[in-house]
Amino acid sequence: MGTTIDITDRLFAGIRKKSLGKIYDGRRFKYYLLVFLLISLLFTSQCVGWFDPISIATNAYAMSIHPYGIHLIDGLFGYLREIPFIGNLFAVIHKGIQSVLFAYHAPFFRGHGILLCAGVLVISFGMAYRRYWCKNICPMGAMLALFSDWSFFKRQVSSSCTSCGLCVERCGMGAISSDGHGTMEGECVLCMTCQKVCPENSITFGVRQPTEQRHAVDLSKRAFLVSGITSAAWYLY
Repeated sequence: MGTTIDITDRLFAGIRKKSLGKIYDGRRFKYYLLVFLLISLLFTSQCVGWFDPISIATNAYAMSIHPYGIHLIDGLFGYLREIPFIGNLFAVIHKGIQSVLFAYHAPFFRGHGILLCAGVLVISFGMAYRRYWCKNICPMGAMLALFSDWSFFKRQVSSSCTSCGLCVERCGMGAISSDGHGTMEGECVLCMTCQKVCPENSITFGVRQPTEQRHAVDLSKRAFLVSGITSAAWYLY
């Protein structure tokens, strides 16, 4: 899902710059959603899959895009096979593609439209903000962020940094402080884009990081507890 979002975000770059619309841009929501989903499991609710990025991507590709792709290719080669003299060649190519890429005829599931819409909705957020789903909604990202302080691989910035702001601008997760030195470890996905674009080669990634660069997840205990109590009350009601 992250790869798909990165690709579509680049396609939406022009639209995003021109867009004047503003939608909620707060990172805390994904933590509230995580608490809500964890508590919902205690009440045997099966809504986790609707917010799991792996589940969304798998369902969108396997149950929606893949069947349409098969029908499109079959229709194209069905037309090419009718061309005189070279039709047999396309028939052989079609058979090879079917055996390698489409080993079985994928059926259309009754709810494939809903699954496709869910995937499109996640991608469409990129028209307003880069990696909006990853930064603000994804509960899996929130769960991983809670354990980010124990990560062995961290971003480090040397004293040669001039605070030019290029790394801040290019960071898709918005995980770098305005001066370029600080890192929100819970938001950093270790894409190393900042290291590639740094003109001073001041950024490295390693197993140690200076103490002043460590930033905990920006989520108060009170807000976390309130979210949990609200979720439990909603289900009990």
